[in-house]
Amino acid sequence: MLGEKEHILDFILFRNLIEEAGIDYVIYFGTLLGAKRNKTLIPWDDDIDFVIYRGATKIPVLELLLVEQKFVKIRHEGDVITYQKNDIRFDLYIFKLKFINYKCNDYIIPRMYLNNVESINMYGVNFSTPGNVVKVLTSLYGLSWRVPNKILSASPVRFNYRVKIFLKNKIIPAKLYNFVRRVVRR
Repeated sequence: MLGEKEHILDFILFRNLIEEAGIDYVIYFGTLLGAKRNKTLIPWDDDIDFVIYRGATKIPVLELLLVEQKFVKIRHEGDVITYQKNDIRFDLYIFKLKFINYKCNDYIIPRMYLNNVESINMYGVNFSTPGNVVKVLTSLYGLSWRVPNKILSASPVRFNYRVKIFLKNKIIPAKLYNFVRRVVRR
């Protein structure tokens, strides 16, 4: 369960190592949700999510720093790397600029959210967040993101809601974006 003192210290350490490596990051998905809504990690979430959007060439430096601190790489699929320490998973999403948006596997983040980075203070430490956090969270989790719900995971909402959000906020998986674009053109 996230939120125990050891987990919080590892969360802060992971962030410090990203900054030490000179990589631009934001917290995202369930980590951003907990930071904005509760100023804490979501206890029932099963991982901590970071997005890297500039400085990906410095990942080897970050990996050396992580190994020194006993973080273990457990997965590397596409542009997502997962590390683990003390039974906590840290997902590192590597977003690359593609035209006017940042893209990682099936996810897109509009450039405007990463060009205007903000911060949230959690546990006495400032964490970088995308600009306009409320709009990002509404796009990811729907209008009820402000209400904790243990039954639902901290994963972004499913297909039907994303189609509705598409026209308004344009933060959706790339495959869905392409599907909707083809349907709308007909």
